[in-house]
Amino acid sequence: MKSQLVGYDVTSLYMLDFDLLAASSLLDGKPVPHSPTIGIEASNAEVASHLADYCLMMDRIWAAFGGASVDNLRKLAIWMIQNREAVGTLGASVSMVCLAYVYGETELSLSLLAEIETELISRMRADPSDLFDEVERELGRDTPDSVRLVPSREQVAEIATKALAEAARLRNMIEQGYPTH
Repeated sequence: MKSQLVGYDVTSLYMLDFDLLAASSLLDGKPVPHSPTIGIEASNAEVASHLADYCLMMDRIWAAFGGASVDNLRKLAIWMIQNREAVGTLGASVSMVCLAYVYGETELSLSLLAEIETELISRMRADPSDLFDEVERELGRDTPDSVRLVPSREQVAEIATKALAEAARLRNMIEQGYPTH
């Protein structure tokens, strides 16, 4: 079974991808601690202890929004989107735009879409090799000796232009009140 959104397969698009430790810390009003590390030699009890801590964090997050339920997912999702940088989520995404819209947050969805459009325009103006370096940094890769297949400025512009056209199409659907049910 495929998941469809505006004619596209969205099976691998994530709506709520966040850092559990960061979200829990934000709710507690505390700075984000370093993530715990578990050595390969860790005992089953040590691993279980870490998992239990993370389960408790998730339960506390759900509790802050009324408990784990489909009805409370809306509040949690909108909070995560509004606090996306603090909870370790990457920048605005089409998934977030659609999620905000479906949950009745039209202004938020349009604001997210504007962020995406600004990022696309910025990438169109950037040197393609700089974009490659940025992606490598985001992925945590430092491969100076690897073969770099950097797209041409024209290829970047073509891709960004198509993406901007799709963003404009999505903006029009949102502004026209595209039905969500």
